[in-house]
Amino acid sequence: MTLSNPQVDAELAKDFVCVRVNTDRHPETAGSLGVTYIPDVRLLSSGGKVLETQIGFIPPPEMLKKIASARAKAGSNPGK
Repeated sequence: MTLSNPQVDAELAKDFVCVRVNTDRHPETAGSLGVTYIPDVRLLSSGGKVLETQIGFIPPPEMLKKIASARAKAGSNPGK
C-alpha cells in the first residue's frame, strides 16, 4: 500500500496529520469532503483547504510528488 510505504509515511509525518475516516461509520464526514470512492486521499492545509486530492491507487513515487506539491502550496499560503 502506498500510505504504508516508509518513505511516504516519513514525508507525511513531517508536515501533515494523518486522519483515517471510516466511511461506513461516518458517512457525513466523508460526504462533507466529497468522498465518493475509496481509496481517497486529501492533503489539506491547516485551515482546511484541499491542497491535493488522489482518488484511487497510485504508486509511492507518485504520492511523494503529491505530498511535495501540497507542501509547496501550503508554504505559499499557510493556514488558508
